[in-house]
Amino acid sequence: MDEIMAAVAVEDEEEAELALKHAIRRLYLALICHTVGSVLFKSPVLSFCAMLSRKVRRKDRGLWEEPGNFNSHLSALTWVAQLVIFDYACFYEQDNEDQIPVFLTRICKKFF
Repeated sequence: MDEIMAAVAVEDEEEAELALKHAIRRLYLALICHTVGSVLFKSPVLSFCAMLSRKVRRKDRGLWEEPGNFNSHLSALTWVAQLVIFDYACFYEQDNEDQIPVFLTRICKKFF
């Protein structure tokens, strides 16, 4: 977040826009590819996804959605995450498109 605020503070408009694009893309990727060490879930997005599967409490007990009822949320989230990762790869390797598959392979091995 500090990186985004620093990008907004840049006086040169073109430089600020480019810095903001870099910072926002890094934030998006960090939300997906981030390991939370003390929690069972590996990323904030996955933790959020798990909370979507919770039902309203009844009789002081937390309930979970049936597995089939959660698929549309998970599918949409997976699709958007794939697009964000692909956008990140294309943005950072735009000068050398041949490196996009290499970048994607490297990031998938590291986080997935």
